Amino acid sequence: MPLVSIIIPTFNRESTILRTLRSLKNQNFKDFEIIIVDDYSSDNIFLKIESLGLRNLSLIKMADHKGAQVARNVGVKSARGEKIIFLDSDDWWEEGFLKLMLDNMTFTNKKAICCDGYLVDELSGVTKRLNLLSGVKDIKSAVFLRSCVMFQGLLIDRECFEKTGPLDENIVTFHNWDFVLNLISHYEIAYLDKPLFHYVQHSLPSITKNIAQREMGFYQVTQKYGLKDISYKEGHL
Repeated sequence: MPLVSIIIPTFNRESTILRTLRSLKNQNFKDFEIIIVDDYSSDNIFLKIESLGLRNLSLIKMADHKGAQVARNVGVKSARGEKIIFLDSDDWWEEGFLKLMLDNMTFTNKKAICCDGYLVDELSGVTKRLNLLSGVKDIKSAVFLRSCVMFQGLLIDRECFEKTGPLDENIVTFHNWDFVLNLISHYEIAYLDKPLFHYVQHSLPSITKNIAQREMGFYQVTQKYGLKDISYKEGHL
């Protein structure tokens, strides 16, 4: 059984998924499985995936388009690892990501750990550090103020899902914020102040570009957790 299950929901990302998968192939920690859940893509993504010949990879094809949250839940049900992490099919990790996260998870004796990352703006060519929680002493308070923990940099014990339940498939955006607010009500989250993942902004279609959906998702999350004093603004991840 693999120690870590990496779950990648994807939809029409043939142009980016090889970069994502190469970053996994180059990890200096190797005890993991990759579960790609294809959300009814219409491009040639399957050929791209097969071209790498990764033996620790399994591919689940959805019968129709259901959205990223459904795809993530499908991946969790198939996961065999003791630890679980989600990675989007247009983002990637530093080669030491898994080893550093696992080592610090053990050192802090926590069921969940998150890290910092880089924002990669492919339109402008600018890459900058996100500084999601740098200098923050009270992570729980920070999470209740803004979306500041991202799926790409959040490693958890699979047993956490026994308390949180599956991801909420009714939330249209701010999926990571919704899950982290749920998670942190049950478990402390350790923080590794190193930028270990690359979060990409590009010209491809994405729910993060739909302002109306972002506002709706923000409203859903704030209503669900009773966050009455927080207003929507760009910059929430």
